[in-house]
Formats: sequence, structure tokens, C-alpha cells
Amino acid sequence: MRKTGDLCRFTGVRVFTRRKGESTCTYGPHFLRKRENSADKYALISAPDPSSSFAVPSSGHGDAAAGGSLQKTAAVCIQILDREIAHASRDPVYFWLPRTPVSRSKSVRQLCDECTTSIFCGYWFCAVCGKEICMDCYETALEKSDDGDPNDAWRCANRGKGSPLKVHRPEQFIPVIKIPKAQLELVRERAMLRLTGPPRPDVVVPDVPDHDFLSDTNSIVRLPSTIPHDEAERIFEREWGYGRPVLRSIDPNLIQADWSARLFAEKFGDERPKIVDCETRMEHPITVASFFAGFDNPALRPQYKNKSLVLKLPDWPTTVDLAEKLPEHFNDYTRCVPFPRYTGRTGDRNLAARLPQINLPPDLGPKMYIAYGSTDAIGTTPLHMDIADTVNLMLHARVPDSPAGTEYSADAPPGVAAVWDIYPAWASNTIREFLRRVAAEQAALRGLDLKICDPVHDQYFYLDASMRRRLWTECGVRGWRIMQRVGDAVFVPAGCAHQVRNYVSCVKVAADFVSPENLRECATLTGEFRTLVRSHQRREDLLQLKSTLWSTWASALED
Repeated sequence: MRKTGDLCRFTGVRVFTRRKGESTCTYGPHFLRKRENSADKYALISAPDPSSSFAVPSSGHGDAAAGGSLQKTAAVCIQILDREIAHASRDPVYFWLPRTPVSRSKSVRQLCDECTTSIFCGYWFCAVCGKEICMDCYETALEKSDDGDPNDAWRCANRGKGSPLKVHRPEQFIPVIKIPKAQLELVRERAMLRLTGPPRPDVVVPDVPDHDFLSDTNSIVRLPSTIPHDEAERIFEREWGYGRPVLRSIDPNLIQADWSARLFAEKFGDERPKIVDCETRMEHPITVASFFAGFDNPALRPQYKNKSLVLKLPDWPTTVDLAEKLPEHFNDYTRCVPFPRYTGRTGDRNLAARLPQINLPPDLGPKMYIAYGSTDAIGTTPLHMDIADTVNLMLHARVPDSPAGTEYSADAPPGVAAVWDIYPAWASNTIREFLRRVAAEQAALRGLDLKICDPVHDQYFYLDASMRRRLWTECGVRGWRIMQRVGDAVFVPAGCAHQVRNYVSCVKVAADFVSPENLRECATLTGEFRTLVRSHQRREDLLQLKSTLWSTWASALED
């Protein structure tokens, strides 16, 4: 999978020979090897000198910033490197040496042509068509071939539309590495020295003995704005290390920018971004001005069959950086968001900041999430998992016109604008099994053929009170239920399925980050995404975790 302008994969890699005087190739292909005393740099050379050094791509951070992350990521680093070293030990193995390493890496993210997982070091290269597949896809294809089941991985990458299917053989794929084996082994040795400390518990059970599935949960840590930053961060790190969500409040008076509907309607009223019906998940082609008219006045909301629609504007701005589209608001969010060492784009505890500068960076936000109030039967954001850790800061909420509320705030505690249901990471597979049963029940009841790939990653279900109760009584799974007010930042660990319901219209800003504490969960999510169907919105590997982790460790060795 490539961006526009990708280089020919065989340039400087493969040659054919022909007899003198003949116009057709008679021998080949042959893979080029770097000639002695030659300035030419071919894309692939044979096994590199084990004693050769490797220029580690810089992330802009030094070892001091990485030091606090090394011990927490050592186990995952060793697990990744063990597999890469095994691949690099193949004989023969070819070494990837780009002729223009910076320009190519800046314009593309090298992905597996099958599962779109980013390629870090080891992969397989088809000598016939140039197809590049990751080690996982190669092994899966081998297993299916042994079972007599043809696999897509062997299909030619260059077949044209309407052309007959071409299938290559496993032996036509050659092993390639991008980092010398000696360098991989050196980093692994250093990681082994850091492999200390008690393991994190696998099961974190929310302590809610009398859970009514509607009220607030008392088992999470709430850090009010009155707690000094240093003390709050120490408590946050402790709870975060156990995989628990945390709520940190800021003083609403710190919010300086105008986050009201009026401002957005005036500045961007004619735009038509992706606006979604929270109940049907269908897009509605209305303008920003029309959406925000209904934000403050429920009577002005679009209707369908005499029923007001519950709309949301997610991931906004969609294709432009918030810092570019709304610099004042970006600065306001950056100033207000708690624990910038974790949540900041350049935070030293945010491993995403350590992705090498030559790599195409993922878009982790911040993004705005703006939605009307909803009922517990519909919800605002369905059950899902983010690609990494996430923080969600509420910056504005509509004040109801009366104590009873004109939206859906009658059952909300005073001042509460939204409610979150967050489930521990260990319960993810149990939740999936439960939702598959629910999907089968709904399909039978309505006579539908529901196509469910992954009931969590599909973002199809919102669990109302009755479903949350069933999940507890039938499966023994209960979550943390968190009430959010203006100025509250909700921190959700990677791997925790969660959903949101707005009681009233809200403006929130969210950003993803990769903490050392939850690196293993991020890696698990990357593995889950690669098995989704090709057309799935979560299929592509955006985080490039292996490259990020390598940069964290390898750059630390330079000091």
C-alpha cells in the first residue's frame, strides 16, 4: 500500500541478463550485491557485515527523556526483537539499503501489501512482482498452503483489471531485513538489563458492590483541580500503571478560548463535514451552521418522520490539524489538558513522540467531538476502542433552559454533561462473545442479516442499562461509570472498550497518546486491527509501534 509517487520496487534491486546482440532477457532475475569500492547503493544487498553500524533515525529526544520509559517497555521490546532476530538469522537474508532513505520515508509509510501493518525490520519480498508482506502474513499463507487452501498473500501484486489470476510460490519470496542482526541483538541485550520490576496484574476488577448501572462509579480516582500538579501526576501514574481510567479536573476558569456554537457557526458555517446520526450511524449532508443551530436550540434540529435527530460532529477538523484550523483553540487545549508529559505531542512519556522524524507520523489529534444530548437507549458514541491511550477534555456544554431540561438531562446529576462506561481490558473478549449473542438475537427478532466483523471495532453497539445489566449477570463483567463535567478530562487506557452518552450538547477535545504503561495493549490492538476485513476503517496500522519502540531504545544506546 503506497502513496502517490512510490518508487519502483525493483530499481537497484533486481536485474536480468541478456546475450550480446539479443533484445530479450535470457537469465534472471538476479539480485544486486553492493560492489567493492563502489559508491552505488542498491536497495537490496546480501547479508550485511555483522560488525557494521546502523544510523538510528532520530526522534528528536535524548536518552534522558527515554530513561523513564525503558524499564516499562523492556518486555515488549524483547518480544518484538526475538522475532526480528530469528528472521534476520535466515540464510540467505537480504538487507534493505535505500538509495534515498529520507525522501522515500517522508512520502510513504512502508506497509504490508496484505494486512497494511507497518513494516519495521523484517519482511518478505516477492522476486517476481515486488509484493511485500509482513512475517505474520507469510506464516499464515504457509499454514493455509499446507492445508491446501490458497492464500491471498501468494497472489500477484501486478495483475491488471480483468487479467487472469496469477499466483506465485512461497519459494519466490525472499527474506529482507532493514536493520543489521548485530544491532538488533545489541538492543535486546540492553533491554534484558532493564527487565526488572513487578509485573502488572492481568485483571483489574471495578469495585462496585451495589452497581445499579445508572449511577456514578466510586471506584475510580478523581483528581480535583485543588490537588497540586506534581501530586496529581504521581497518583495518576500509580493508577495508570494498573490499567485504570482516571478523571482529572481543571479549573474551568483556565479555559480562555470561545468554544461556543456561535463562534464555530460564524467561522465555518458553510462547510459540510461528516455529521452523523447517533442512532442510525448514517451521515447527514448538512452545513456546520445548521448543525450548530440545533446545538443550542433543540427546536431547530433536523427532523426525520417528526422526530428530532441526535447528531454529532466527530473527529473535527477531519483532514486538517487543529493547530492550523483553530490555532487559538489548539493553544487553549494544550494549556488546559492535564499531564502534558503523557498527552503532549512532544511529551517525554508519550512514546508516539519518539517515532523517527523520517517516518510518516500518525494523526493522533487533538480532534473535536461535538454532539447533541441523547437518551440512554441511543447514546452518543457506541462501544469501541481507540488505537491507543486517549484523553478527552470537555471544554463547553449547553446549559438547559429549565431545571427539568429541554434535552435529556433530567436523569443527570447537577452539572453533569456526559457519562462514560469504560470496561477493563481483560474483559474485551468476553464482551465480544456477549455482543455476538446479542447480534444473533437482534437478527432473529428483526429478520435481519447482520454482518458483524468485530462487535467492538465495528462500533455498532451502545449498551443501554438493560444490556449493561445483562453483561454483568450473564458474564460477570461490569465497568466504570464516570460522570463528566466541563473542565473534566477522562483518561482511558488502551485496550479498554468504552462508550459515551451526552446528557446535553457538548464540545470536547480528545487526543490519543502511547504511554509506556500500556504499550502491550497497544500492540495487541495493532494485531487485532490487521485481522479485520480489508475495507474496515480500523484496518491500517497507524501507530507504527515497532518503529517507535526501536527509536526509543536504539537512540538511548548512543549516549
